Amino acid sequence: MDDTHLTEDQKDIRLLADILALVLDEEQGQANAALETLRQRARKRKISGGTLKNLFRSLAEHEQSAQAVLARSTTTTVPDSLADRHRRLQSEYALLQEENAQLSQYASFHTAQAPLRRAAIVIALVAGLLGGIAGTQLVHTLTAPPRIDPALCLHT
Repeated sequence: MDDTHLTEDQKDIRLLADILALVLDEEQGQANAALETLRQRARKRKISGGTLKNLFRSLAEHEQSAQAVLARSTTTTVPDSLADRHRRLQSEYALLQEENAQLSQYASFHTAQAPLRRAAIVIALVAGLLGGIAGTQLVHTLTAPPRIDPALCLHT
């Protein structure tokens, strides 16, 4: 909250609230210092304990009425927010259905292509095997085999 838009009384109320928060602090030294500051401010402004008590009561009543107004305003906007959320969920659901249809088409296309892919792999393997055999026979046909001395085979 910006302090430039607050009146002098609102600044004092804010300062008193900060001081009271320090009074409730667990550390004894800070609580005592805050109480002393609160006493000095009250003397300076000539505020009695009763006036301070009435101030807090009015603030509490104001806060309760503000919460009641807020509760009433949120109940009137709940159907609007539910309708907005419903429309958003419907649009997300439509997008999900569209994506599901696309994925189904993609899956059916690839499922239909699977047997063709397997046949192509088998044909490629058979062609490679036959090509390797033919190449080996060609090499053996074109090259002369090494001569083996028959005497080496008969020598025992």
